[in-house]
Amino acid sequence: MKKMMIMTLIFSVVILGVAFASASANEDVSKLLRSFEKLFNNLKNFERELKSEADVKSLAKEFEETYRLVIDTGDKVYGSSYRIMFSKEIKQMEKDAKSIRFKLLQGESKQEISSAIVRIRETVVYSINCLMNC
Repeated sequence: MKKMMIMTLIFSVVILGVAFASASANEDVSKLLRSFEKLFNNLKNFERELKSEADVKSLAKEFEETYRLVIDTGDKVYGSSYRIMFSKEIKQMEKDAKSIRFKLLQGESKQEISSAIVRIRETVVYSINCLMNC
């Protein structure tokens, strides 16, 4: 009887641990999806008129911070498998993020930046779909 109670207690602790880990992972995935959504919205905000150099620098900084958060959250949730699953996309996003930031700070026109924005949007949508189906 005592052995059965101990086994039940151990089993309960294991179940609680799994449930907690699952809830924590779900919270991290939700955070990652919110990060993707924020990045996507930041890209949409780029299309608004930028009135000053401070607006441009602020948007460039916000874009880079959001992009970093997306990568960091993906690493936290999926570990090295995140970088493996999306290595091509991450490299392209890093390249595009640097390009957009540079072009924003150089005052280039929207047309010169739009192809990088379109690629990042496609990558974000693709990544969200993959994460939701994993």
